[in-house]
Amino acid sequence: MQLTLADLAWLIFRAAYSFVFLNAAWQCGKSRAGVEWTIAEARILFGESARFFGPAGIVVMGAGGLSILLGFCAEIGGLILVLFLPLGAVIHLRQRDRARRVEKEIQASLSVKSDALGQLGMSAQLGHYSSAIKNWSLLGPAVFFAVMGSGPRSLLALWGAFPR
Repeated sequence: MQLTLADLAWLIFRAAYSFVFLNAAWQCGKSRAGVEWTIAEARILFGESARFFGPAGIVVMGAGGLSILLGFCAEIGGLILVLFLPLGAVIHLRQRDRARRVEKEIQASLSVKSDALGQLGMSAQLGHYSSAIKNWSLLGPAVFFAVMGSGPRSLLALWGAFPR
C-alpha cells in the first residue's frame, strides 16, 4: 500500500490535533498538583462532583487524543471531545472574569496603582480568553473526526474492518 499525499495530510492532521489533547492530559495528570489543579478548575462547573469530573476530563483528553492519533474508534474520540470542549471553554471564560475581578480587588487595596499588577491581570485574562477560543476552535475538527473518522490510514481501515 503506497502512502499518498492525502494519506500524509490525514496523518499530519491527526498528529497535530491529537498533540493538543495528549499534552494537556499529560500536563494535568503527571503530578498530584496537576490533578488537584484540574479538580479545582472542574469545581467551577461541577461543584463537589469535581473530584470525579476533574480526573475524568484528563481521561477524556487522553483517550480522545489517542483514539484520533491511532485511528482507532476516532468517531468516539471525536464525539467525547465534542462534549468536552464547550465545558472547557466555559471554565476558561469564567476564570477570565475571575482574574479581572481579583485584579480590581487588589488594585483597589493598593495606595498606588500597580502597572505590573495590571499587566499580570491582563496576562491571566488573555490566557484564559485565548484558551476558551482555542476550545471553541477545536470543536470543528472534533465534529469532523466524530463524523468522518480518522481517514484512510486508521488502524481499522488498515485492518480492513472499516474502509474509508
